[in-house]
Amino acid sequence: MSSFVCPPSFCVSVSARTSAPRPELYFLRHRELFGDLCRAAWQTVREMMVAAAGEEIRPGMVAVIQTFGSTINFHPHIHAIVSRGGWTKGGDWFPVLWVDARTAELLFRHKVLSLLRKAGLVDEQRIALLLSWKHSGFSIHNSVTVQPEDAGATERLVRYLMRAPVSQERLEIDPDLAEVRLRPKAAADDGRAENEVERLDPDEAVARVIAQIPEPRKHLIRSYGRYANAARAKREREAAAGEGPSQAATASAPGSPPSEPDSAERKAARKRWANLIRHIYEVDPLVCPRCGGRMKIIAFITEARARPRHSRLGAAKLPAIRGRLAPPSTPRSPSRGWRAVRGEGRE
Repeated sequence: MSSFVCPPSFCVSVSARTSAPRPELYFLRHRELFGDLCRAAWQTVREMMVAAAGEEIRPGMVAVIQTFGSTINFHPHIHAIVSRGGWTKGGDWFPVLWVDARTAELLFRHKVLSLLRKAGLVDEQRIALLLSWKHSGFSIHNSVTVQPEDAGATERLVRYLMRAPVSQERLEIDPDLAEVRLRPKAAADDGRAENEVERLDPDEAVARVIAQIPEPRKHLIRSYGRYANAARAKREREAAAGEGPSQAATASAPGSPPSEPDSAERKAARKRWANLIRHIYEVDPLVCPRCGGRMKIIAFITEARARPRHSRLGAAKLPAIRGRLAPPSTPRSPSRGWRAVRGEGRE
């Protein structure tokens, strides 16, 4: 099965030269709509893929919500890794070699404006104004492709999707002038002039960073279609039960080996935590910090009473654990907490 991965970018942005409210500002004050924004991107991908294929197929998509621009400004957009094609109901792979980005842009704009109207944030008059602009205010970029056998390029792409809002190498704090300097992204490469460095008040710099903090218990990574967790779990169950050999052969992403029931080798691979740490943090946890030799895992110590028997590992020098951690307390309701502050409702 030959295919490749296409990572499109769905952006909601317009020129700041207009006096009308910009669409991205609606998401600044209503971040609960990020899930709907992702769903609009997924619906755009699926409808464009089906139209290009000429039959019902199901692509796969992993979307990442990002809220920052190059100057740490609020710029909501979605980066996604999408299969360049989809799977039929019988589990066969159907490639799609080309999707018109302009048509996808107009379709995505229609879906986003519709969700804003359903949320009561815009009316028909405001939508007519937005549609009258010369530029759509939206953009879709789908020119980057990654071959499935290119693991290095795939990893770099995923790192780009998961990057932080700003690199510390671009920030410089001047305590004497009480300002924060934000260098352009390519300042170190193309030698941009010093006057292109943005000088921010410390409060402004902190405010920009705070605006990028996601709300608690809100997912920033979402999977759809063939790559959705529910769909993957279903294929794994069918493969384990031997009910769908054709499904099992296409259970993974394009170019990856077919999924198979858990084996002793796969279970052992999950325990190779040292390799994962070395790969992600570029630090080998099994190298002795004293002699530089290779350490061997002897045991995992999880109970305090087992430490004296492993004193030669230095466990006896660790601080003693006094009891177990208590479970989190049940949060009080806002009304009860308010009465307590006012001195009401006391026994």
